[in-house]
Amino acid sequence: MKSKSNEAKVPALGGLIANARAATNARTSASHGPRTRVTPNDEQDPGTAEAHVGPQPRAPPCDPLRGARTMEQFCADYQFNRVTFWKMRKAGTAPDVILIGRKVLITHAAAAEWEARMIERSRNAVEEEADAA
Repeated sequence: MKSKSNEAKVPALGGLIANARAATNARTSASHGPRTRVTPNDEQDPGTAEAHVGPQPRAPPCDPLRGARTMEQFCADYQFNRVTFWKMRKAGTAPDVILIGRKVLITHAAAAEWEARMIERSRNAVEEEADAA
């Protein structure tokens, strides 16, 4: 049989949890702003907007000629695996990299330069093949 003291504690505990959640939500809203974004509604005037609750959109992408991506991102973009990247690096055909600790970064400029080299190499191979035939 339950004692009355335990029954009395349960509602009080529920109230404490609700108060703690409300306080946390208030602090989050105060420091980060409300989690809403305003988007135009097709049915309304173009000048009016409707608020949608949800995560804020990400910042715009950085300048494509500045910044870098990881080796994994680079390999995913060009659809080959890390083993192929390291084989290309050993052969001297991989893009220039920046090593920060154990992280391997490829700048966007180095990736663009590598891509241009690979396209030129492929064109030359096709021309040599056509000349040989």
